Amino acid sequence: MTKHGAARPTHVKWIVDITIGYEHGKPLDIQTLTSGWRAPYPTTLHYRHFPSSEVPRDEPGLTEWLYERFAEKEELLSHFYSTGRFPAGTARPGVRTTDEAVEITFSPWWMLSIHLFYLCSTALQWYAVSTILQRIL
Repeated sequence: MTKHGAARPTHVKWIVDITIGYEHGKPLDIQTLTSGWRAPYPTTLHYRHFPSSEVPRDEPGLTEWLYERFAEKEELLSHFYSTGRFPAGTARPGVRTTDEAVEITFSPWWMLSIHLFYLCSTALQWYAVSTILQRIL
């Protein structure tokens, strides 16, 4: 809603909620993500899709909706850490979930390749900009 009470147009059709479950409850830290020093580590993601039309637009309603989602996340994570899997599906109308969680394996080689790409592209950009500036100045 705008401050004059008119509904805002929205182009977002779905809200995607992702809950992350870490094996043995050990999340990845920033050093692991940037350096790739940890061996491949399984991470399980649970997706839920909510139609944006169901999300309240007013602040109190949105606050309550978000609190409900976080309470559900706590239940999902409790189930995950006790069974090793997220629960399958949901019976709520309008909400879709994955029946099987997606498992992602952390790869230090993939992280290294991403960092090398970043470093090479940055060096190439610096070279291009400095060459252009030298010719202009």
